[in-house]
Amino acid sequence: MSTGDTERNTAGPRGGAAAQEAGRRRAWRAAAFAAAASLLLHGAAVLWVWHSGGFGRGGILAWIDFPSSLAYLRPRGGAKLAWSLVLGGLQWGVLGAGLSLLFGRAARRPGSWS
Repeated sequence: MSTGDTERNTAGPRGGAAAQEAGRRRAWRAAAFAAAASLLLHGAAVLWVWHSGGFGRGGILAWIDFPSSLAYLRPRGGAKLAWSLVLGGLQWGVLGAGLSLLFGRAARRPGSWS
């Protein structure tokens, strides 16, 4: 047996620790991209709703960001917009990253990293 045979035998059915680590890095990179995309889409939607103006834009922001909007229902004007961008953006960023990790894990082949 050569050293290459030993490495192949100890790597196991999943391709070894290095392959698992690379898979984890790819998954977290995808999650970070999804979080950033969710944050940007949320920001664009909030600013579009805010600048389209009209009656009830605060209520629309509350529905876009529910349940995090419960933390900022009282402020008016620019303060409501700022809270919506920050808290709602964080909420949608976490949701986007979580969905990326969840669906990425479900889409992987059996036997790939866990």
